Amino acid sequence: MKIYQNTSLKCLRDEGLLTERAFHALTGMGVKTTGQLIGYKGTGWEVQHNIGLGAIMDTDAFFAKLESGQIKYEESVSEDPDAISPEKSEPPVATRESTIKAYESISGLSGIVPSFLYELFPDSEKMESAILNGEYDVLTVQRDLGRMGNIELRKLLQHYLKTVRKYESKEEHPSRTVLRTAKKLIRRLSANLYSFPREVIWQDFLSIPQRQKLQQMFDALASWLSAEARALQRQHLPSFTDVLQLFGMPEALVAEKFGFKPSRATIHEIWRMNQTLEDAFSEEVFSDQDAWLYRRIGHCFPWLSPADRRFVFRFQMDNGSMPLFFIALKLVESCHEKSINIWAYTNGIIDGERHTMKEIGAIFNQTQERPRQLTWEGKGILERTMKRFTRWGDYSSLLASSHISELSPHFRRIQEQERLPQDFKYFCVILTLLDDYEVVRLKDKEAVVRNQLRQYISMIDLREMQNLSVKKYARDTVFDLHALVTHIPADLQEDAVQFLRQWAEANTGIHFGEDGKGIFKQNHVDVGEEAYLILKEHGKPMSLKTLFRKFKRRYPDHKYTDIEQFRVPILIHEHIKAKGHASIYGLDTWDNVYYGNIRDLLRLTMEASPVPVHIDELTEAAQKHFPKTNVVSIMSSMKQCEKTFVPFQGNCYGLATKNYPPEYIVQHPVLRGKRRQKPSPKTKKTTRRRR
Repeated sequence: MKIYQNTSLKCLRDEGLLTERAFHALTGMGVKTTGQLIGYKGTGWEVQHNIGLGAIMDTDAFFAKLESGQIKYEESVSEDPDAISPEKSEPPVATRESTIKAYESISGLSGIVPSFLYELFPDSEKMESAILNGEYDVLTVQRDLGRMGNIELRKLLQHYLKTVRKYESKEEHPSRTVLRTAKKLIRRLSANLYSFPREVIWQDFLSIPQRQKLQQMFDALASWLSAEARALQRQHLPSFTDVLQLFGMPEALVAEKFGFKPSRATIHEIWRMNQTLEDAFSEEVFSDQDAWLYRRIGHCFPWLSPADRRFVFRFQMDNGSMPLFFIALKLVESCHEKSINIWAYTNGIIDGERHTMKEIGAIFNQTQERPRQLTWEGKGILERTMKRFTRWGDYSSLLASSHISELSPHFRRIQEQERLPQDFKYFCVILTLLDDYEVVRLKDKEAVVRNQLRQYISMIDLREMQNLSVKKYARDTVFDLHALVTHIPADLQEDAVQFLRQWAEANTGIHFGEDGKGIFKQNHVDVGEEAYLILKEHGKPMSLKTLFRKFKRRYPDHKYTDIEQFRVPILIHEHIKAKGHASIYGLDTWDNVYYGNIRDLLRLTMEASPVPVHIDELTEAAQKHFPKTNVVSIMSSMKQCEKTFVPFQGNCYGLATKNYPPEYIVQHPVLRGKRRQKPSPKTKKTTRRRR
């Protein structure tokens, strides 16, 4: 086949030349055409855009096909960017071998429904054009055929599509569009094989006597309602056709249909009447084939009660599949085999609590070792029984998952549809019987993980995740779960990230996105870091008092109430420095700020000059960093350090450690006479004695 410079990536994906994973990764980079993709080759694009390993490998496989000549690339522009030119012209849709054989497989049938189908589609060309091109909806209800006729018609269409897929997949150049369309239509038919809109059933599938019978029952039940419920029924549900919209609706949602909230007792009366009418409606809809299916359910699953059989039958009618998790749970709950009962006690299915072998031995009056043996025996019996169920293929998407948690959409959907208990452990226990799964527990939460993934995700990883959620964060911190799974093989890393994501959300309440990134919210105030940010925003040194005032404006409820408490974390911070001894602070990155005292500044100024410095120059240099100082203060400070600073004539000063030119004369201090002190009386006496 041949592709062009403007061929879109969507077209490459639809034709199977580019995987779904690579398509999403490349479109996320902004690549839309084949020319743009080839332009990225050899530029290190995978590193620049942080593309996953799987998408890189899939893209390299596409490049390999280009180099080997399996795909021909033309640098010209195609008129249709969403089309690929095949090297050999593909046969027209109407002449495909697979559709002709599929039409022949149903053309020899006789009966009302096949005859109707032949009138609808006289030849293979029209049937393929109508069904595979979307001109005819396979779920269209043919009112002339009745309910069973429409079911038979849908089965014929399903057989036709399956035959198309069978022969098309054997072709030398199979059409992926035909295969994909047929698969999609088969799924639609399988899910809706027996389900029809209730309004259509009422209007077209029920006879007039049946409708009259149901309307009379509706009138009788309505006459038994209380006055408030009767008024509500007359206003909103005057006839049987109005009740149809409430069928299958939980009691809690019935009140929302009325626009206001009646009393609870009134809603319960309406809901009970609705349940009774729904059961009567289902009995009238049942045909001979329905009755056979109902008896078949009782024969295959004898442990089901009559109410459970009715639920399984309705589930089969509505969904086209069996609620196998519901059936398996009822098997465990109702079985009287001792080994299965012991296994159920071990996993907490009987009373909701997991029992030890010692407790189970006391219940069955046995030793501790015997229940352990019977547990494995009961598990083996259940595994063999459940694997005999032939419809587990309906759960293929569920069983393909590497992990399932309480938040998984698979569990939510099955729990709602099959009326499973709210406790997730029941689902876990049943799932471990079906495949190579293991239950992972931490505190009061559980998840089911395949052993292939479980051997890499240890309890240490989960505890590390738990510790991350309780750490102190002075700022909103972004965390990527991929950092925890670097030790896991590349093909399992994404599954591990999704497992940790769901586990973290269930156990810590922290939401991580599909990309594995989440935000740990600020739960701690780092005083030193906050002071650093305040100084950085201010841009110049600040006094401790001003700094503390701004901090309390940000965090008025902080425990620090004294300014001296605030001083300690500031002094510890690595980027905050004190400016002299005046409680003024700044940042070490500010080059224009001097952090020593006045004497150090004077000493540095004198060291930089080869001659003594005049007092006015020293004052000017000091006032740049200490604006409140003056000449008198500077001279007084230098006089106190006579060993460091030396005065020269002409109001100049230098350092005692430096040698200056001889023209600069040191100004010695003037020695003034001191008043002679009189000797103390004690001293005088001592002098006289010596004489």
